[in-house]
Amino acid sequence: VSHDYDNGLADMLDVVGQNYREKEILAAHDQKPTRKIVGTENTHDRLPWLALRDHPACAGQFLWTGVDYLGEAGQWPLISRPYGLLDRTGYPHPRAFERQSWWSATPAVHIVRRVGADEKSAVDPGYEAIPVTMREPLLHDWSPRNRDAHEESVEIYSNCEETELFLNGKSLGRQQKHPDATPLTWKVAYEAGRLRAVGYNHGVAAVEEELRSAGPAVRLELSADQSSVSQDRNDLVMVTAIAVDAQGVPVPTASEQVSFSTEGPGSIFATDNGNTSEHLPFPSLQRPMYAGRVVAMMRATANSGEIHLHASSATLGQAEIRIPVVPRGTLESERSF
Repeated sequence: VSHDYDNGLADMLDVVGQNYREKEILAAHDQKPTRKIVGTENTHDRLPWLALRDHPACAGQFLWTGVDYLGEAGQWPLISRPYGLLDRTGYPHPRAFERQSWWSATPAVHIVRRVGADEKSAVDPGYEAIPVTMREPLLHDWSPRNRDAHEESVEIYSNCEETELFLNGKSLGRQQKHPDATPLTWKVAYEAGRLRAVGYNHGVAAVEEELRSAGPAVRLELSADQSSVSQDRNDLVMVTAIAVDAQGVPVPTASEQVSFSTEGPGSIFATDNGNTSEHLPFPSLQRPMYAGRVVAMMRATANSGEIHLHASSATLGQAEIRIPVVPRGTLESERSF
């Protein structure tokens, strides 16, 4: 091996990775600027992201974790921990939208209610002292259980230059984007209706989001994550059932039991609701809603036809969705696993 090649290989192999301790990895680069540095396991907290944002030498980070998973729950009755960007059903936790505001070049704005302090993110080994009951401190709704006069803490994740918050058409003020990427915060006297955030760039409205207060749940609504499914063993369709009020607003407090069944060339192989203390087996065809939603996952059992998925609740009635079965290789988007 030539001397030049050997030196080049040595430089290439001088890569330093570190779990969690961002200051150490940055110090390693300061000690030897030719080093390549990368985060090999990092929390969702803001400071690790700032370490990446503000130091171009850092190649990237690996978030622990991207999706909630079974295990490392700490204490029974927990079976998993809600530390992912997504829950077990693929539904985004509010923190996912905060990270979207950090990374996305597309104008983004997202409203949440803060109802508690953030749980401390796990840092190896750090898995011992975990509370038996864990509560999501951020809620993506304007439907608190307490509908009497009280104050709510509202956070907005926005990558726009300015963001304005409105309650039932009345402005609650504008705020500029924070240099340190902290959320924009408002104390809001609760009033049922519409909470709307508008993001502005160069003084022009670029994006907005609205939350509406929900009334009592009256029916089920079903939606599928794709419009068709094939018999390929790696293909599946996930159907989400949500509880909505008379105006079609999702009801986040709904916890009704939902039963699923199918007709046609398909079968349900799992249901879930993302609840970190839910103990029902995944193949169960009955499951309570959690935060107003529950999902059923189906596979096709033939090469053609139409699957009819039925969902029913004693209080919310019945709903149906139909999913065409198509031959392998003819899906609307080719998926590889």
